[in-house]
Amino acid sequence: MEQVSSIWERVLNIFKERLSTPSFETWLKPTRVRVEDNKWFMITQNEFSRDWIESRYLPEIKEVIYTVTGQCPELEVIAEERNKSSDDRNLYREISRTNLNSNYTFESFIVGKSNRFPYVAAELAATELGKAYNPLFIFGSTGLGKTHLLHAIGNHALKHNSSVNVIYVTAEQFTNEYIESIRCNQSQSFRNKYRQVDVLLVDDIQYFGGKEQAQEELFHTFNSLFLEGKQIVFASNKPAKEIHGIDNHLASRLEWGLTTEVIPIEEDLQRKMIIILCERKNVQMTEKVIRFLEKRTFVNFPEILSAINGIAISQQMEK
Repeated sequence: MEQVSSIWERVLNIFKERLSTPSFETWLKPTRVRVEDNKWFMITQNEFSRDWIESRYLPEIKEVIYTVTGQCPELEVIAEERNKSSDDRNLYREISRTNLNSNYTFESFIVGKSNRFPYVAAELAATELGKAYNPLFIFGSTGLGKTHLLHAIGNHALKHNSSVNVIYVTAEQFTNEYIESIRCNQSQSFRNKYRQVDVLLVDDIQYFGGKEQAQEELFHTFNSLFLEGKQIVFASNKPAKEIHGIDNHLASRLEWGLTTEVIPIEEDLQRKMIIILCERKNVQMTEKVIRFLEKRTFVNFPEILSAINGIAISQQMEK
């Protein structure tokens, strides 16, 4: 097999033809690769680039590598480590490997009446892995903090024990990886990855609806982890049994432990979020700002954040 650097250059040349020049120059051109124990590591300049590439290009990158080499190596996207202490590097490697967002913690989660119960349930599940609530199933509308809580569980577990094996994955990512493992004859590697974890966090469970083979794989993964006493957490936009096209046996298992709903933001929590976010964004709480925000009815957290970001930009322009 030719040198990895030469292979990567051929991969990049293919993407240079496929992508627009700005996209290629920004995201893929600055990357490099290294191989350790037959596993490929794609190294990006920072965490933001890593997350962007993982969410938009990873399946296509694997496909191109297969086209160039005729092989399907295990590929992980990681961010380059800079100016970090030894302990920080170790924790960072763990977080990078697990797909966790280090900014989503219990400390940064804004708690109110509408989300206090799922917050407490998530915190207990993270503190007593596999014992308190297993599985924990969190459902609710978009933008209410479900994903934040899943990441918070993983980050809390790693913070208190860096040897814990944690994986956060969306249902779509799980399904795509499963399909690719079959195509590349790596089904056992896929199973080993997901059945040997201590904490499995699966987001957007509703995506499994109608995907029978992926559901079956999740079903067996669930059984394996549950019997070993490993912590399993799911998030969805609706209760498991209301997901269209979900197998009844799988839906039943998803709700074996505790099911909790994150309900829409109430007025007091909206006010609390506005105050805290204004502080984080260094937005001056003038009478004009207060009047503007009080007239608005926000459905979810992203709407509040978007409004405050707009105010922050306006205040910067006025200086």
